Amino acid sequence: MNIEKRIEAFAKLGNDIENIIKIIQNKDNLKNEYSSYVELIRTEHIYNPWFTQDNIIKALNSIRENLIEEDLTKWIKPYYTELQNGKIQNVAVIMAGNIPLVSFHDILSVLITGNKLIAKVSSQDKNLPIMIFDLLYKINPQFKSLISIENRLSNYDKVIATGSNNSSRYFDFYFGKKPIILRKHRNSIAVINGNETKEELSLLGNDLFTYFGLGCRNVSKIYIPEFYDINNILNNILEHSEIVNHNKYGNNYDYYKTIFMMNSLEIIDNGFVLFKKDDSIHTPVAVVNYQYYENIEEVSNIIMKNIEQIQCVVNQNNIFANSVRFGQTQNPKLHDYSDAINTLEFLLN
Repeated sequence: MNIEKRIEAFAKLGNDIENIIKIIQNKDNLKNEYSSYVELIRTEHIYNPWFTQDNIIKALNSIRENLIEEDLTKWIKPYYTELQNGKIQNVAVIMAGNIPLVSFHDILSVLITGNKLIAKVSSQDKNLPIMIFDLLYKINPQFKSLISIENRLSNYDKVIATGSNNSSRYFDFYFGKKPIILRKHRNSIAVINGNETKEELSLLGNDLFTYFGLGCRNVSKIYIPEFYDINNILNNILEHSEIVNHNKYGNNYDYYKTIFMMNSLEIIDNGFVLFKKDDSIHTPVAVVNYQYYENIEEVSNIIMKNIEQIQCVVNQNNIFANSVRFGQTQNPKLHDYSDAINTLEFLLN
């Protein structure tokens, strides 16, 4: 399968995903070629309660928006020479399961470069990747010889592994002798300057609450200027208040509210999320940390000091490394590589 055929296949995958989304949104129950996938998406919350239908559709939409033939061609074009001369490699991808199809970009990168994918799917997200593979098999049966799903990895040339800080030590020990991309736990932050519009602050709610805040691109910490009224943020994220009705999210909210109160910690509680004044970047579900700053240089220094913990920096003026506009953290483009590591260059070198 040459590069043009691979690009064509993934563009067709984008069309199939779009059709599946339309069927679900139209609540169409007629039998068709997508019925099994529709049923899977509608029932996936039974196996992983965090994977609601809305969140799966959000993830699929984000994927679909990148699977445009013109965009795929533009993304891969700078590597045409390497693609023509490179040899086929076996690439093991150890997938995370914190949000739906979080490892899709790795799947795409491995296969579009003509390599063989050895997939170790997460126990938290095993059905959705298999759905993607099945769609690819129907688009072009040659993918069956390029994809394998393994519990025990062997005969691999390179590794892409995503997991927690603890699991990354395990990955490094077992796979460190091979070329490896090792992704550890990260969070994203937002930097408020005080000039944000109500619309931007409302969009910040998407960065906080999409996928219940479980993604590394979700904002977990907000830096705000001294004397800034934090109610400006609280009043503009109220549209997300229904999130607390989700059982697992609501349990987290109740648990941490109780813990903070028992320890006499000062929090701001708006009924569905807990704002806590804290220097830490990482937070549990239903908690957002905030910190005041005196000047923007102070924030720049904090970011540089903690760069290995930060995935994205949401801000108005695009003045930091890995800057993202409000509301766009969970809409990465093809060139928005996790941890700023170019996956294509890794695979082709």
